[in-house]
Amino acid sequence: MFDFKKFSKVGDMLSKHKEESFTQSAIGRYYYSIFCSTRQYLVETKNKKYFLKRKNIHKEVCEELMKSNDLTENEIGEILEQLREIRNQADYDW
Repeated sequence: MFDFKKFSKVGDMLSKHKEESFTQSAIGRYYYSIFCSTRQYLVETKNKKYFLKRKNIHKEVCEELMKSNDLTENEIGEILEQLREIRNQADYDW
C-alpha cells in the first residue's frame, strides 16, 4: 500500500518555491499526508472498514476522531479539521 507520509515530502519540495500555486499545492499535499494516514489508521487499526467508501469522507473522518474518548484521537481530529479548513481555503478561496 502507498505510504501516504510521502505526500509531506512532496509538500516540502513544493514549499521551497515562492509562487502561490506551489504554496497552495504544498498545503494540499500536507493535508492529504495526514488525512490519508489517519483514514488508513481507522480502517486498518480500528477495523472501521466503512471508511473505505464514504461520500463525505473528509468530514466523517474528522468527526469520528473528534467524538473519540481517546484524547490523542480527539486532538488529531481537531487538528485535521483545522487543516481541512486551511486546505479548502487554499483550493477554493481565490
